[in-house]
Amino acid sequence: AKIWNLQGLELKTLRGHQEGILKVAVDRTGRHIATASEDGTVKLWDLTPKPMLGFRSQNARLTGVAINPARSLLAVVTEDEPLSLMNFQGQLQQTFPLNTAGMTQLSFSPDGQQLATTLGGKIVKIWDLQGKLLGQFSQDSGRIYNFAWSADGNLLAIATKSGKVSLWKVGQMPPTRLLTITVSQDRVYGVSFNPKQSLLA
Repeated sequence: AKIWNLQGLELKTLRGHQEGILKVAVDRTGRHIATASEDGTVKLWDLTPKPMLGFRSQNARLTGVAINPARSLLAVVTEDEPLSLMNFQGQLQQTFPLNTAGMTQLSFSPDGQQLATTLGGKIVKIWDLQGKLLGQFSQDSGRIYNFAWSADGNLLAIATKSGKVSLWKVGQMPPTRLLTITVSQDRVYGVSFNPKQSLLA
């Protein structure tokens, strides 16, 4: 994995995986990066070339990773094992009661209290850190490619294959859809709020 500044200057190269990297997650403090690789390993970096943590999935291909800096946790997804929460020492803290086949995205809320996941490309589920399902909703405007939390954790923006972006209120359960915007005739691969939550890109 390579780290660049906004002027296009390469700052660091993180080496250690034996095969290609499938997912990269950066925490909101800008201090930690987690990488999940086709070689079955997850590595946590503190923005130095040496990983803080490395561990291997025993029987499955890793497909996702997310960082919770508020709680010093990693969420790790594989093709056929339960979604797991690990601490920064690599110790298992919690498993979630769901089939991770088809899971494409996962992200912690800004306060670190909740985890949002997509399943099968169209269903978003929101969990607490004990693995309890808090709420879920189905996205009917195409496969989900990405989603983003607002800074206060009350909103989720969903980017889809159909070229639409949906905004959901998730601060109270059950989730409710606020609006859907058609932004492209093609796919929308990413979405993000500005810090004041007044703009959506």
